[in-house]
Amino acid sequence: MAQPQSASIFEYYRSNFGKDALASIVVFLVALPLCMGIFIASGVPPLQG
Repeated sequence: MAQPQSASIFEYYRSNFGKDALASIVVFLVALPLCMGIFIASGVPPLQG
């Protein structure tokens, strides 16, 4: 049975960069309001976080 090949950090392809950049922006846009909501719910002002 053949083992699947795992991607190495040294085998990164530039063609994936656009998709990775878009994914990181989406994660940022989801995580920022979530973190601010947790700050507010715990009673900490968002500017202190």
